[in-house]
Amino acid sequence: MKDNGLTFIKELYYNFSDEERKKYALVEVNIKNFQYYNAKYGEKYGDSVLKNVYEIITNFVDGRGYANHTYADNFHFFIEYKENKELNESENVLDCFLLELIKKIFFNSDPILYNNIFLSFGILLPNSLHGNFEELITKLGITRKSCPQIKSRVNSFEVYDNNNYNKYVRKLDLAKRLTEARINNEFEIHIQPKVNIHTDKIVGGEVLLRWSKSGDIPLYEYLPLLIEYEEIYLVDLNNFRKACHYIKEGLNNKEPRVPLSFNITNVALLQKNSQKEYVAIMEEIGVPGEYIEFELLEDIKFQNDKRIPEILNFFKERGIRCSLDDFGTGNSSFAFLINGGIDSIKLDRMFFRGELTKERKFFLKHIFEMAREVNVDIISEGVEDKEYIDYLKEIGGEFVQGFYYYKPMPLDDFQKLLNSQEIN
Repeated sequence: MKDNGLTFIKELYYNFSDEERKKYALVEVNIKNFQYYNAKYGEKYGDSVLKNVYEIITNFVDGRGYANHTYADNFHFFIEYKENKELNESENVLDCFLLELIKKIFFNSDPILYNNIFLSFGILLPNSLHGNFEELITKLGITRKSCPQIKSRVNSFEVYDNNNYNKYVRKLDLAKRLTEARINNEFEIHIQPKVNIHTDKIVGGEVLLRWSKSGDIPLYEYLPLLIEYEEIYLVDLNNFRKACHYIKEGLNNKEPRVPLSFNITNVALLQKNSQKEYVAIMEEIGVPGEYIEFELLEDIKFQNDKRIPEILNFFKERGIRCSLDDFGTGNSSFAFLINGGIDSIKLDRMFFRGELTKERKFFLKHIFEMAREVNVDIISEGVEDKEYIDYLKEIGGEFVQGFYYYKPMPLDDFQKLLNSQEIN
């Protein structure tokens, strides 16, 4: 923990009696994007901004609290806090002191700062003001940074809540475990078969991620963290290598194999140029391009990024198919159909949820007609009911990936299905 200016706040805290602590809220303040002032106007002006904000805060709390410029672009202060039972917690904080303070700083006498300085606040109310001081400062910092608007050009604040704090700690604990799981190779391949609905034969499969030692932690909890902390890229590359070895070994041993598809995140595709790494793994292991398909996420911006056609062409030159996942959920769907370069689209499961109404039939029929006109295959994803299977057959649908046929399964179980299919 930083000391210097915090020593004053710390001594105050420990000198307060239990009754005195019940009178005060403890607040941490940070100037958002403070380095901008140093970079734009020089460090001398940056120092004047710190002095300006500190003077406003000290004048504001005078007679009802204590404040200090604690370190860097951070300030801490105690301020008397009175609860109004007619207001909720956030309204009470704003009404008691925060709104008035924000106005004094935001409507600054400095013309550069006027309407152009934004702060973030972490707040501990009197009922949380107990225990070890260092722990309180940690809670304040985490609370302030956990505000959803922390990165926005607005004044943001968050009041400490024990449940939210525990969720934050659990989230970082889980992130730590996920890194360890990646290093220890605990992520494994599951596959959901793709089926030709006219022959009931498995014609492909989508490679899906599963954590072998997840315990009771569900996929929907750990997958977003893998994506948020960019672990997913390394995990996906490793699983892609495993799948390539599986395909190559089967071809060498004359065992049945079908093309497998892999999701590529937008971060991996656009920021890490991952297409070259994926192809390098394929070529190293010796997997023919016809056995690989890459699924691009639907929210990728085709029309705003000239690299997308280049990436698609890079894959196509090597015989690799590309599909657009979750078709219909974002604003890039028809851009891909219009601009070409995509081999297939995966209709999102939303098309197959609920009753097969007249409206659903209309949309499905015309989507299939459009796809045929531009020579794009359609995989219907998430289909669970025979009613939809029958209608897909009627309008020329061919391929389905959904629980009606199979759920995702371990690689060994998938291979058993292929072996059984080969025998029959």
